[in-house]
Amino acid sequence: MSAGHEGAREEPPMTETERAPAAVAPAAPAAPADHGDASLLALVDRLTGMLERSDLGELEVSSGGTTIILRAPSAVERPVAI
Repeated sequence: MSAGHEGAREEPPMTETERAPAAVAPAAPAAPADHGDASLLALVDRLTGMLERSDLGELEVSSGGTTIILRAPSAVERPVAI
């Protein structure tokens, strides 16, 4: 051993299992902080289902000071390569 590596140990080589990334489980959705958040998320879920079943490209709903706009993937403009 050289003087700069005093106390250092040589580690055995890693096995294939140790080198492979660990499988990551999908994160559980966070619980809504309050009833208002829960009802808003439920509304978004219902509107998303409605948009998917329809021929609409966009769905907008407003209530009070809140506006929700959902767009189908076909309605989102994609950049054009020049």
